[in-house]
Amino acid sequence: MTNPEKIYAFLCSETPKGYCDDCVAKLADVYPRQQINPVCSALGLTSDFDRREAVCEDCRAIKLVTRSIRYGPQS
Repeated sequence: MTNPEKIYAFLCSETPKGYCDDCVAKLADVYPRQQINPVCSALGLTSDFDRREAVCEDCRAIKLVTRSIRYGPQS
């Protein structure tokens, strides 16, 4: 699975929770962490994802977070 696929799958599986880039990198096992920002920024431009300043579900910091708004956990 490519890193963008890992990010997409992770965020979809966590609907509607939002995560900052640092936590997405850690939880989706994507390295280097610098790959997160361009992928999450692109996802945030779509109607299926939201990217805004909010509380991260994992670290609880107020940061730029990305969340899936259309897809629920996949079985």
